[in-house]
Amino acid sequence: MNWLMVAVGGVGGALARYGFMLLFADMTRKTAFPWVILGINVLGSLLAGLVFALAHERQWLTLPQQHLLSIGFLGAFTTYSAFSVDCVRLLQAGQWMLAGSYVLSTTLLCFTATAAGILLARLL
Repeated sequence: MNWLMVAVGGVGGALARYGFMLLFADMTRKTAFPWVILGINVLGSLLAGLVFALAHERQWLTLPQQHLLSIGFLGAFTTYSAFSVDCVRLLQAGQWMLAGSYVLSTTLLCFTATAAGILLARLL
């Protein structure tokens, strides 16, 4: 059952990521900074914090629901592999400052979003 939940969540997460990328395709073409991937990672981190707190602190989610949301949906939705490729691409293009700002902003914003998700769940 857990395998099925991960698979279903993964399909949903992958489709959601693809949808975001299509929705903001124009933004991606206008700048070297990978804003869409950053936004997906921040939103995914917020949702990860929310799911974590709902599962472990509130105990509102069953184990299959946790697998569906955390491993499946968020695992496919968030894009740290794309983040790594974007960083290498920026470095190879000699855009060291842009790469550094991307790493710093992704790290800070995603950690902050995760903490905000946990806080949101605690307030429910």
